Amino acid sequence: MASYSEWNEAISRFLIDGAPEGEAIYLSLDEDALIEIAAEWLSEDQLSNPVLDFEAAVREACVSRGRVILPGTRPTSPEGPPPCLAFLGAMVLAAHRMSPEGGISEINYFTRLREILGLTEESGRPPGMSPPAPEEPLWVALNQWVAGNELRPSAERGPEGPTKYTNYPLSQSLLREGDKGKLEGEFKRFEGQLGRNSDRERIGGWFFNRANDFSTRHIRNLANEATADRYEALVDAVYRVYIDVAWERPGFDGTRTHRAQWLTAGLYREFDPLSGQIAYLLFPRHPAKELRGTLEIDHDGNLESLRSSRDGQYYPLWPVNPAGEQTYQVTGDPWVTELRIPSRRFWVLTRDPLDETAGNFASRGSPRLGETFLLLCRMELEDQISILRDEGLLDWAGDPVEVRSHEGWFEYRECLVLSANWDGVIFQIPELFEELRPRVRASISLQGGLKTDRRDSWLEGYLPSIFVTSFDQTCRVRATNVLHPEDEPVLDDTISANSSIALPLLAAGNYAIEVDSGRGGTSDRRHLRVVSWDAVQPGAPSETYGTPFKNYFLQGGLLAANSNEEA
Repeated sequence: MASYSEWNEAISRFLIDGAPEGEAIYLSLDEDALIEIAAEWLSEDQLSNPVLDFEAAVREACVSRGRVILPGTRPTSPEGPPPCLAFLGAMVLAAHRMSPEGGISEINYFTRLREILGLTEESGRPPGMSPPAPEEPLWVALNQWVAGNELRPSAERGPEGPTKYTNYPLSQSLLREGDKGKLEGEFKRFEGQLGRNSDRERIGGWFFNRANDFSTRHIRNLANEATADRYEALVDAVYRVYIDVAWERPGFDGTRTHRAQWLTAGLYREFDPLSGQIAYLLFPRHPAKELRGTLEIDHDGNLESLRSSRDGQYYPLWPVNPAGEQTYQVTGDPWVTELRIPSRRFWVLTRDPLDETAGNFASRGSPRLGETFLLLCRMELEDQISILRDEGLLDWAGDPVEVRSHEGWFEYRECLVLSANWDGVIFQIPELFEELRPRVRASISLQGGLKTDRRDSWLEGYLPSIFVTSFDQTCRVRATNVLHPEDEPVLDDTISANSSIALPLLAAGNYAIEVDSGRGGTSDRRHLRVVSWDAVQPGAPSETYGTPFKNYFLQGGLLAANSNEEA
């Protein structure tokens, strides 16, 4: 059996290894995750039953004489994780095991937690976890550790009421026990519409528009009530179920003995301002978890390595036909054998979120409300897109531009979604409707200030203003300190739609900014990291420029020996 500390270390690797900077981290631990963690980070003799092994390790370390002994929060080494990760993982596992049809009451939750801890004689909070919530410092330690690794914390308190503290594990649990089987059944039922090779955007749009038709209340509630960032994490989990579907197996027996062996790719638009030529490059999607080795793609007999960029994405590769439906062989990792670009009649391309002024567009997910984007589509979709403009749902700048390098493809530039009232429109192409329909009624953008080169980070004293785009007249904006949940909000105000509000002076730290239109549904959330001036470190230039001078290289005032020449 693996020890508690071994599980704790393995879970920390599972959470942050390979995660792109600024990514939201969810301690979404279920049976599948435990099996994957054991296979990746624990030795072979510990794999007989990872789920039971994990539960036994937590009981041995955290339960004594029928009482919970909460683990500490201080890491045993400067770079190590807090020792409470495995216990918090058990708390999330309990949330995962709640019935998809059950409510979110404390009784429902603590019944499941007691089963994991082996304390089933009574109900309610187990001894050692008496009210209000002695485990809250453990969740704060998790958030601090995540933030310290340049990632985005996601565990949070709930509103005042019975789920104020149980919301911490509930906020980390995405799909509950039984949800995956229901989803797999739906994917098989809609195989004719979705196919077997759809990308995340296609599945995400389909899921959002069908969420209210699902039979499980938990999925319906998640899709309709989650904040925007949690909704994106939910779509990641749903898409993972999709790519893991055993299409030839009838039904679903609750087990997953395989793992998907392919990655998907989108498009990266490259524009040459001198020639006016447009090319669409293969843009591989970075997997949710770090792979074991460097991936290489077979391109016409030549192996091309996948290189990660600063935002955790892969760099684009060679030009491809936007129609897609291509497969490339992959080597370098035992789990991944193919890279697929799905068949597409249109693409939604958005700007680089780290540099919105750069002018490049790529398949980076759905545009935010108020964000213009580029719609690349086949000519036969022209009538459907014109209906969107006629109905006041979508607009764009100028006339559609034909792409000379790809006959029959057109670009609609600077597209903008204008309304949330899409229900009355009849579409012949459901995937176009599903991907363009807005998921929120209000959205946040951070404007101005002095931004660092880190994602969502601004320098102390030079903060951005909050601009709210909304379909409603007024919105409530709240900003809270993620690492100090007991503090009052640093901002709580109501503002008019399509206007901005200034942030107060904030100390260095991590803050969550949320907007609510008051109409229900998914609310938007942005993360803001305030960086002190003392924490700013000079970075090495990514490109070095200079002038060759005989056997030397002149770079500004520096004359250095040319490494390519003999001195």
